[in-house]
Amino acid sequence: SISKMARKGDVVIFLLDVGSSACSAPPGHATFLQNALKVINMIVQHRMFADSKDEIGLVLFGTRETDNRLADERGGYDHVTLAREVGPPTLDFLKMLQCEILPGNEEGDFIDALVVGMDHAQHYMKGKKLGDAKFLLFTDCGSPSSGDDLETIRASLESMNAQLQVIGPDISDEEIPNGASGPPPGKRKTQIQISGERILKRLASFVDGTFLSFTDAMETLAFFARRQAKQTSVFRGPLEVGSNLKINVWGYYRVKEQKTISFGKVSAVSQASAHPGSMRVKMERSYHLNDEDQTEVAKENLAQGFWYGKDLIPIASVDKEAMKFKALKCLKALGFTKENNVKPHQYLGEGVVAFVPDPDNRDAGIALSALIHALQEAGYVMIVKYSFRANAEPKIGVCTPHIKPNYECLLFTQLPFMEDLRLFTFASLDKKKLAANDDQVQAVDDLISGMDLTQAVRDEDGELGEGLKPKNTFNPVLQRLYQCIQHRALNPEDALPEVDPLIADCLKIPSALVAANEAAVEKVKAAFPLEKIEKKAKRDASAAAVWKDTGSVDLDNPVSMAKRVRADESLSMAGIARVQIREVGTVDPLGDFKALLGDQEVDLFDEGACGEGIGWTWGAGVRAAFSQMRKRVCQLIFDSLGDQYHGKAIECLKALREAAVRFREPAKFNDFSTELKDRLLAGRGSDFWEKIKEGISIIWGFSTWS
Repeated sequence: SISKMARKGDVVIFLLDVGSSACSAPPGHATFLQNALKVINMIVQHRMFADSKDEIGLVLFGTRETDNRLADERGGYDHVTLAREVGPPTLDFLKMLQCEILPGNEEGDFIDALVVGMDHAQHYMKGKKLGDAKFLLFTDCGSPSSGDDLETIRASLESMNAQLQVIGPDISDEEIPNGASGPPPGKRKTQIQISGERILKRLASFVDGTFLSFTDAMETLAFFARRQAKQTSVFRGPLEVGSNLKINVWGYYRVKEQKTISFGKVSAVSQASAHPGSMRVKMERSYHLNDEDQTEVAKENLAQGFWYGKDLIPIASVDKEAMKFKALKCLKALGFTKENNVKPHQYLGEGVVAFVPDPDNRDAGIALSALIHALQEAGYVMIVKYSFRANAEPKIGVCTPHIKPNYECLLFTQLPFMEDLRLFTFASLDKKKLAANDDQVQAVDDLISGMDLTQAVRDEDGELGEGLKPKNTFNPVLQRLYQCIQHRALNPEDALPEVDPLIADCLKIPSALVAANEAAVEKVKAAFPLEKIEKKAKRDASAAAVWKDTGSVDLDNPVSMAKRVRADESLSMAGIARVQIREVGTVDPLGDFKALLGDQEVDLFDEGACGEGIGWTWGAGVRAAFSQMRKRVCQLIFDSLGDQYHGKAIECLKALREAAVRFREPAKFNDFSTELKDRLLAGRGSDFWEKIKEGISIIWGFSTWS
């Protein structure tokens, strides 16, 4: 059945024992009250994170004082306090649980507390459109209780359609004698506790109540669940099969990625003030031209632009609307194919949609059921075109038959278009040196079979079942986020807590599976031994190594050094052979430029006409490198998308300046700087020119070497 109305909020009332027995424990163990407060805290936090419509109240019994309506009007109901009237779960309530619940050290009757809670719930719910009443009783049965009036309580609970859940005591079908361990560990059960447990079991049997231990409750509540949204259809319309068959169906998301909760911006200034208010930040956006006056532009005067090569093409909103592909709302069969023709790696999309027949159309149910069973029996699937509303992007997908004892549906999964495919070519493994022997293949096969998750864990009945089921596996990223938010809300000055072990274990291999496959893992290790390969020492290509053992060189005589380099051809070929750089490229212009200058070192020393003078020369190789570097700088600046390559351009300019100083040619750099300045200021590059001026200057006071 399809629910057509949003779920109403329930009234949840906690009945908490703070009596003397609940507040005592052997050394080294937490008291019953401490464990109970931890569970209540987790329940309230869950409702806050889930944005629940439930409303909660709190009744304490075993308190020193008495504060409840029945005691004022009728008398009795001693040591029972209505600590919080029913209301939405709030941060203040969590802080009250953390700081204001104190041990009562009196004996309180949990039956009296239940009656006070029922009375408060009835008065609160009267005349309001609310859900059911739920009572969560936390007690160790350490105080005397009277079971004489259980029939009256039973009638009241049934008239309210109320639910009762008891959390805490270790209730079993057999009597637990003194000396047996019960919660907390090491604390023996008294006759009063045994008598109280009998009353609880009898009371719970009247209203189908449940019992939950602290351990089970904490394991269940260790994970935060997001709000369960109202079940809403994403598609309502006909499934078209051919031109003559139309079946009215409704579509619902069956699987959809859970997004991280959204964060809001708050004002730190408001937070620090005496009256912070909501602290919300209102965002306002304005648009300005990139000119000296920063001229503001109205949003309606803006147009989107798209890059076409190096040109930015503006597209008006009218043109953009005309460019869209106009699609009609539809779910249309394009054909049928064998199930094994659709590969799992082709699945796309952010979720799976389940299509069921229109609940008000009996003929649609019969027709869709016949189609589903026909596909199932033939082993076929249906390829469809799907557009969930008019003008939505059309999708192509596969509808797979899905038959369960209580329902049938078609599961839609999106498939890729040609443009979505990524066809990569990888090296073949069909080589003799990569071929595995029979023992290696068998070892891996045994490991895969042993790690099969379909038979990985045992359920309560001892039957093997699937491990890491998606519906039972929580996302540790989201869980960690929720844990930190609730901790910071309650402890704003404390450091964030360590990751909860239950959260850290979300995606760990089941321990039973690890233990069962130790032998298989060792077999794989033995079949594929790892050998440490010593890394070969890199050849030293430094200048010292190049000139080492090359004979006596007069470092004070550059002419002699240059002649030696030219004469020793074997050294230049074998000792300093590297990949030759021929031009300044775009990937690593700085490295290419430095490499080109380095290759010109041997040509930097020229003899005079008579062999007498020596000087630096602006040779052809250096001139070419400098010219190419200037072109690359201009390309990086003027072809950059925004300031994407501006940082690289500045580094190249610095390298140019260093080279000009090094080769005694300051005019080359200064002239280029002036030319670059004129181009930048003539366009919209004034901001970038300011960046250049901050880190680079022209070359002053430098005379050439003659």
